[in-house]
Amino acid sequence: MPRKSSGWLSDAIRWQSLLLFATLDIVLLITIIVLTVISSTENGFATINSPNITSNGSIVLPGKKSINFNVSWDLGVLWTTLPNFVFALFGAYWAWIAGAISDRQPYVELRKRGGCEARTSILLDYRVFPVFWRWWAAFRKSHGTVGATTLLSVLLSYVVAPFAARLFATHVVMVSETLPVAYNVTFDGNNINAEIDWRPVLDTVAATLLYQGNNIPWTDDQHAFRPFATDSRLTTGADMAANTTSYAAYVNCELAQDYTIVLDPEDSGSGTVAVTGTDRGCEFKQDFGVTSSQKIYFKTTAQIDCSSRAYYSRL
Repeated sequence: MPRKSSGWLSDAIRWQSLLLFATLDIVLLITIIVLTVISSTENGFATINSPNITSNGSIVLPGKKSINFNVSWDLGVLWTTLPNFVFALFGAYWAWIAGAISDRQPYVELRKRGGCEARTSILLDYRVFPVFWRWWAAFRKSHGTVGATTLLSVLLSYVVAPFAARLFATHVVMVSETLPVAYNVTFDGNNINAEIDWRPVLDTVAATLLYQGNNIPWTDDQHAFRPFATDSRLTTGADMAANTTSYAAYVNCELAQDYTIVLDPEDSGSGTVAVTGTDRGCEFKQDFGVTSSQKIYFKTTAQIDCSSRAYYSRL
């Protein structure tokens, strides 16, 4: 029994070409799915250096001063042009198939039983129609295969391919990393003594709490934190977290009832006053010099080694 002929076939619509196109489709789809999964679980699939790489140079024109220019090469050429190029090739391959189908359509009409009209066969040439509405002419002639393939070719070439430039994009992600931390400041309770000037402290408190000013570094509305430093090569905007010590106090003033004041005169006009006592279980002591020319003194005593039952410290 003789084998039935399918007529003339272009290389684009032979089974070898169609099988290759289907394979490329599957590979492209799998690649996009895999990269999407990796990107969503691993904060992307490639690391891009953040510093810009530039090329400096100059142009000297006849009779003119040299013109300096700075060309930036950090343009993301690879991840913007490569997807666009791949989809452009994909669209060109599909356009080759769609063109072969439209060129074969007159021969398909001639093989119909009972014949066909000349305008749909020997007088038909889809190449005379602009590609943008060639699909519309095919649908009007009831050539659904030609219309569908041509419409998909237009969409791939002029819609999908341009948007492929955004298939890959750079984003800043947070990556956790352990870094050495240096504590370069130590709290010294001895600095809170009778010689401290409380005016800057009270001015800062008034500015932040009363007038809603910004907190000074390493403080919030209640705590002062021990400062720390780490590697200065960190990317700008990186967040750092470290265990540190916070210092805080609260106001609970009471007049001391258990105290002793002893004056040790040095000469007729000056001396030393020693104040000792206990405030709710915390002992305190303060020595300061006095003179006969000053009648009122405001001094500060700090104790930071009180027991937990006595709430640790006194000021």
